[in-house]
Amino acid sequence: MIGHGVELGANVILLGDITIGNHVTIGAGSVVLDSIPDHALVVGEKARVKVST
Repeated sequence: MIGHGVELGANVILLGDITIGNHVTIGAGSVVLDSIPDHALVVGEKARVKVST
């Protein structure tokens, strides 16, 4: 499930049964393997949360 206000960069890959929270930004080229909390900034080849409020 993808929440409201989510911004996905180019070539983002979402794998598995995951949830993307509301108001999340995922950087270009990120591979997301785990659920992401609300209001997070996520980047990386194996995406990691960099900022969450």
